Amino acid sequence: MLQVVTELGTLVRDQRSEIAQLRQDQLILGQRVDGSLTDFGRRLSLAEARGAVDAAMSVQTLPASVVASATLPTAAPVIKASLPSPAPADMTPHRYHVQAASPGLAMLSTLDAFGGEEQQLPVAPGDNVPGWGKVVSISQRGATWVVKTDHGLIQ
Repeated sequence: MLQVVTELGTLVRDQRSEIAQLRQDQLILGQRVDGSLTDFGRRLSLAEARGAVDAAMSVQTLPASVVASATLPTAAPVIKASLPSPAPADMTPHRYHVQAASPGLAMLSTLDAFGGEEQQLPVAPGDNVPGWGKVVSISQRGATWVVKTDHGLIQ
């Protein structure tokens, strides 16, 4: 009878050590999964930002004279209207917002002086943004990307 009790005690001890080892393995695997999910989330955000920047950069606007000449018959004359030349870039106030970004790269959008279509400006640290100065850094604050320049923050 004493031998049976000793064997049962040994089995209980072995099972307890196996359970403890399984719990520790589960904890380690859970930490690995959490780390992998965090890394995946970062990579997905970066890929989405790159895709948005690429899509914004691929949008090309054609001048009105090119569109007009392409749609008119070849016999019709093309009339080009001259607009007053814009002020120098340093003198023109620009309102920018961050359209898309990723670490080290951002796509800024601005409205032209006449309130027309948005124009895109890809920037990286060290680039000059008209009216704002040199780009110091591009960082994420919560869900918002911020471009820090010599003369302020663009969000």
